[in-house]
Amino acid sequence: MLALRPDLVQMNRAVDEPDRSAHCFFAYRVDKESVHSGVGTPSQADEAFGQATLAACITELSAQLQQAMIEKTPLEELPPALPDMF
Repeated sequence: MLALRPDLVQMNRAVDEPDRSAHCFFAYRVDKESVHSGVGTPSQADEAFGQATLAACITELSAQLQQAMIEKTPLEELPPALPDMF
């Protein structure tokens, strides 16, 4: 949010919390592992890192979508069938 709408961010309310499920077998919703509705270190957030992360996400998603536009079905990707020898 610092990269998009810093006016909405209240850094004085940022609370760091450990990832309590890091060593768990199952995945848990954040509300089942966090006291303050998040994990990580938001107190260390800065706008430059947010901009870089957002740019990387946009670049990767764009590449994936471009690939999706030309993707063929798995059957279309099969090599030609060999002639029946029997």
